[in-house]
Amino acid sequence: MPDFPGPRLTRRDLLTALAAAAGGVACRRGVTPAAEARFDGYPIGRLDGYFTPTADFFVRDHFGVPAEAALPGAWRLEISGEVAHPLSLSLTDLTAIARVDLPVTLECAGNAGRNGLGAPGGPRAWGGASTATFQGASLAALLARAEPAAAVREIVFEGADAGSERGSLDRHAFARSVPLEAARSPQALLATGMNGAPLPALHGGPLRVVLPGRYATDSVKWLTRVRAVSAPFEGFYQRRRYRKATAANPAGETLGALRVQCEIAHPSPGSRLPGALLTDVIGVAWGGQGGPVKVEVSADGGQTFEAATFIDPPSTTAWRRWRWTFRPGHPGPRWIVARATDAAGDAQPLQSDEERGVARSLSGPDRIQYANDAVPIIPVMVV
Repeated sequence: MPDFPGPRLTRRDLLTALAAAAGGVACRRGVTPAAEARFDGYPIGRLDGYFTPTADFFVRDHFGVPAEAALPGAWRLEISGEVAHPLSLSLTDLTAIARVDLPVTLECAGNAGRNGLGAPGGPRAWGGASTATFQGASLAALLARAEPAAAVREIVFEGADAGSERGSLDRHAFARSVPLEAARSPQALLATGMNGAPLPALHGGPLRVVLPGRYATDSVKWLTRVRAVSAPFEGFYQRRRYRKATAANPAGETLGALRVQCEIAHPSPGSRLPGALLTDVIGVAWGGQGGPVKVEVSADGGQTFEAATFIDPPSTTAWRRWRWTFRPGHPGPRWIVARATDAAGDAQPLQSDEERGVARSLSGPDRIQYANDAVPIIPVMVV
């Protein structure tokens, strides 16, 4: 286990973090003009049930909602590339495809970057994970109808949104590819509904891909085209964005399956906890191979851990809520830490990849740490 910074934190570190936390992490949920990137987080402290209300579900896009989203009656989905039967489908046509109705946790690839609250390993960044039930057509059934050629290795998803990115003068449609086996998963769907209502334009409506178990960057919104290809896809958002680099591979590897993660919803950063009363620590865990099977919680900055209890049954597509109860005891600062372990035995590290010096992330002119699975850390004060 790597040397964890938690036990070295001073009271001054904690007070600095508490002051920053009191100001809140910015979550801009206003109207964003077209062609501007949007970052709207879901503050995990709002968690009071299993599903995230649609109005609170996190939003991430590069160019705003495309104008075509306002015309669902004219929407077409083209299935092309190396297939025996190219298809052109309306939204009505998609209703004849086998239906999927599934709870899914989507997580932004940049969700868990540290937010710089003035202490090592500070709380999480901007709330880029949420859970909803999605409804739509089976992607596997649609691909079976199109019949990809034997040489096909990847499926490319292309959205209606396009524009120019920093670091490039060219115009790019947002497109990502996934391995053929991921697209053929029985859990993959072409979503037209969310939480029992038509899929809102803000969340990719009228049509988006939803790929449970993969970072949400692969669940392309405003889907207009699906292509089967035998050569590796070299699109801008595959080659220049959403890649994780290491010393051995400076060009980076594209992101794929979710790492196991957990978040602490309650108490919130900066809470003042009565020392004589029992306190419930509540959170969610998701991702990893086979889903999370264990969550452990520490109230002493990661020096000792105890097992939490799951509230929800196992899932490979969506998060599980958990609870751990403790009596804070003597007054003073505490750092509450939680870590999840998946069915394969992989556990969240106590430090991020960058803090450990084993990786860095690539995002063109920016340096965003993608797929950061380091433990959440919540500063509180016992009174």
